[in-house]
Amino acid sequence: MEQTANEDIVKRLQRANGHLSKVIEMLIEGDAELNVAQQMQAVSKAVINAKNQYIRNSIDARLDKTAARELAELSKFL
Repeated sequence: MEQTANEDIVKRLQRANGHLSKVIEMLIEGDAELNVAQQMQAVSKAVINAKNQYIRNSIDARLDKTAARELAELSKFL
């Protein structure tokens, strides 16, 4: 897998980590439940998207272009 692909995923996870830290602060400060739940959803989605991109990049790096495109289309249904 290319280094730049990993760098993008690391950046995504670092942003998610920052958001997670904010969620923890919100919980400690007693912020409104709706706000906390929304932020938790955003963190969860960010981590899942990073995981999915990592898997797609790994598959793409190991397959020829035709097979990679077909699998990329299939992976949209994850």
